[in-house]
Amino acid sequence: MPILLSHSLFFPAQVPMISLALSLLISSSIDSLASLSELAKRFGPFFFSVFFLTTILIWAENRYRKLINKNPAPTGQEKLLYGTVFLGSFIVGVVLVFISVSWSKRCEQSSHVYRGVVKGLHGYESLNSDEGQGILFHDELLKPSGPLSPDTDLIHNAHFVVIRNGSFTDCEKFDVDLSKGSGGAPESLAFEYRLGDELALQEPTFTIEWDAKQLKNVVKRAYSPKGPCAVATTSSFNATVYADSQLTSQKNQSHDPFTAMANVSNLDSVLLADVNTLQDTRSSVGSKLQAMRDFAGQPQKAKDNAVALSTSVEPVLITFLDLTRHSDKELEYWAVSVLQTFDSDRFVLGLLASNGAKQTEGIACILHMEEPEVERVLAQLKTTNSSAFKLVSERTLNPDNFLRLRPTGSTQGDRYYVQAKWNPENKNVSDCLTSLFNIGGTALYVSPFVASH
Repeated sequence: MPILLSHSLFFPAQVPMISLALSLLISSSIDSLASLSELAKRFGPFFFSVFFLTTILIWAENRYRKLINKNPAPTGQEKLLYGTVFLGSFIVGVVLVFISVSWSKRCEQSSHVYRGVVKGLHGYESLNSDEGQGILFHDELLKPSGPLSPDTDLIHNAHFVVIRNGSFTDCEKFDVDLSKGSGGAPESLAFEYRLGDELALQEPTFTIEWDAKQLKNVVKRAYSPKGPCAVATTSSFNATVYADSQLTSQKNQSHDPFTAMANVSNLDSVLLADVNTLQDTRSSVGSKLQAMRDFAGQPQKAKDNAVALSTSVEPVLITFLDLTRHSDKELEYWAVSVLQTFDSDRFVLGLLASNGAKQTEGIACILHMEEPEVERVLAQLKTTNSSAFKLVSERTLNPDNFLRLRPTGSTQGDRYYVQAKWNPENKNVSDCLTSLFNIGGTALYVSPFVASH
């Protein structure tokens, strides 16, 4: 009874959590001593008061009961000795409870610290916050999986510390800005404190993922906390589905024939600036995201004319096809969303029906498409243009002819990781490899380059 009485009268709100953690740690096997030491260091008098009232006092009480019930009956000296130990343990435990209460009140006026870590950020991603929030960041660079080069995506973990005078409350949120490089507007994210985080022997772990349903980046914990403010967010979005989903969206589009290839001089200045940014391999992921959002918000006819454009770099359709395979899921999503409203099948078929440069551009577009869309275009081409079908079939018969680039974001812009086999008998492959090694510093920069012999 004195144990229950002391719990009900003197224990602060934090003590039941400490008691639970203490019980779990005592029952664990290998790291019990280290864990107990960590708790003692963190909670001080709280820890020792709970320790006395849940272990030492119970042990002394059990010893005293065994003494009273033993046969033969204990002597008066034995009763006095065991009773003194039991009573002394209780008194020390109560005194420590009072000390812990005083200590907790003093700590209420001191600084409180909440730590966490965001794992798996790309090299071009960074976190920041307003000075008034008292959040500090420290990046932990992870060891690269391959040789270090200027193009290596420096994956890192961002450790953060929140410092304040008052204590933290359950479900309290802290606003943090996510930036994906210069040129793009930072996105505000909320990290959530959950009751019990301070008991964790390791920092609470978070990741940042793009959620296609909410159209924003979301913060996810490494574990699912219990409680009403824990909202699970999942996304079943897959970028490669655009090739199939286009078939449905195109049925609802107008079947008016495409106008002639859009002219750069006639293109809206905003869209032209967006296209230039998207085709610049050195522009940051943040700049590309800003350009892609601006592009997606334009009227449909203006977007169609822009995608139908062919610049001095390449046809804009090829740029968007490559961006649907971008390593950044947010940028990938916006590229897919633009192409879902553009009838790329009919556009490419129109190019293939022409001669000369336009037909060459149409073939180039097909070589950047995913397999389902290639098969769909070939099926339509077979029934409408047999000569063009024969020409395209010859080019698509060999898988090595396809140019499905997969841009990878970095601090220096996009990089294109390519794997190819050297085959001197294949002129297309040999010319491609030769040009790549000879133009490493130009806008078509491809690095690192992997060639298997």
